[in-house]
Amino acid sequence: MQIFMDEADDFSVIHCPVGSMIFLSLKAKPSTGYLWEMDVRMQDDPLEATTVEGFVSNDTTIGSGGSMVWIWEAKKIGYATINATHARPFEQGIHAPILRRFRATILVSDVSKR
Repeated sequence: MQIFMDEADDFSVIHCPVGSMIFLSLKAKPSTGYLWEMDVRMQDDPLEATTVEGFVSNDTTIGSGGSMVWIWEAKKIGYATINATHARPFEQGIHAPILRRFRATILVSDVSKR
């Protein structure tokens, strides 16, 4: 089973069976300095990253926007919480702006429902 997630899945709980491929695509424009920082917390390590991240451009224009893509495989029963922040990593401190956030929970089981 393939599961595709994007900004519309923010704060959602996704159920998937073992063996599923999970694709997360979040809008990005790295030329602005804003990058997605991913924090995945797991119980029982159900997910294995097959692609850590990759940028897919909307077109060939230099500096154009697109999407950052992450891919995981559901290897075993458990759950994972995905937390991502879209910020400029070089801006640190209490006033560093976070442009966007994304959060989802993945429940891996032997039964499929979404």
